Amino acid sequence: MTLDALDNPGDLDVSVERSFEQSLIRNAPRLLHRLTEQCTLHSAEIELAQSLRLARNLERLASVPARRQSHPATVYTFLPRNNLLYSIALYCLIPLSLGLPVQARPPAALSGLVTELWQLTGLDRFGSAHLRDESQRDFTSRSSAEDVLIFTGRSENGRRVEAQTSHRAFIGFGSSLNPAIVMPGADLSKASDDLVFARLYNSGADCLAPDSVFVHESVYAEFHERLTARLTLLEMTDRRSAGTIAHAPSPDERTATQGRQFLAEMADRTTWSGPDCDSPDFVPTTVTTSDLAEASHTELFSPVFNVVTFSSWERLLETFAAAPYSGKEMYLSLYGGAGGPVPDAYRLCPSSTPFHHEAALRPFGGYGADATWLTVDGMTTGRPVSVFHTLRRELCA
Repeated sequence: MTLDALDNPGDLDVSVERSFEQSLIRNAPRLLHRLTEQCTLHSAEIELAQSLRLARNLERLASVPARRQSHPATVYTFLPRNNLLYSIALYCLIPLSLGLPVQARPPAALSGLVTELWQLTGLDRFGSAHLRDESQRDFTSRSSAEDVLIFTGRSENGRRVEAQTSHRAFIGFGSSLNPAIVMPGADLSKASDDLVFARLYNSGADCLAPDSVFVHESVYAEFHERLTARLTLLEMTDRRSAGTIAHAPSPDERTATQGRQFLAEMADRTTWSGPDCDSPDFVPTTVTTSDLAEASHTELFSPVFNVVTFSSWERLLETFAAAPYSGKEMYLSLYGGAGGPVPDAYRLCPSSTPFHHEAALRPFGGYGADATWLTVDGMTTGRPVSVFHTLRRELCA
């Protein structure tokens, strides 16, 4: 969907997005410096560009008037642990631009960093925008039956918050493994290049990254050769020097510990490993290979390519019909032709990854009930959700 296809856009407060845009431009060096304490320079620069683009697109939508509520509902949003700047734009700037007050809660471990980002974006100057560094209980106790909650994180945590809070609408952006499939006939060069970007973006710490790459056994050898050749060319660097895809540190020590634990469990299945260093927040870029019978399926936030070989499309569908895939269907990348029916709960990404499809004003996610879901007045549906369209339709009409 393009911006021209948007019908009856809300009466946006131009001053909010214009202030946000000007603040990003003025404070860009400081923003990048602070962001690279937790992410790579490459991903920080992309976040900054995405946030600027969103502010400018919102400003373009500010010309058509719409009705406003005399007492607008408040949007309560739980900010995630990664994509900090872009998340502020998605979950705070969008509702503010629609005239809705915002209460945002930062992750406890990153409250200081998020607080400075909040100030650098200029949102602290608006009385309708509040960043609340408080417990989850205190934060959610503020919400009423007229408000909206936006949660980003593990699905089980989101469902628990939903069950324990008062709200008119709940937008849940949960977790998913976003599998990728490489079939005979695929452009293996493109597949390997795409997956290197997707898997190594911000050292693997992004929810759009495919966590398992299912490769048909007939093309596995060539795919593995192309993938590892591509990885071998990458440099090893630190976060603030990683202005492109590279072997770089993880966002934090906790994430790195989880990644190293997975690699320890997969030591006998490691088929390629990149450079390592003696640092508590570094995980070496690694390729592991298993078949369907022995594969481990887990959501990773590390630079690990969990390659799973298979020969039967029917067996592959059986894998997707069971935990941890069933119910958390979001994106499915497919390189080459499908060997049969494709699970319709996924949003299909033909010869591409989810990174090629995500855009701020478009619906995000798939149809898994615990992947992305929307609850309005007690009715829940698992489907792709657009924050902009949902808030405008439910609260600004």
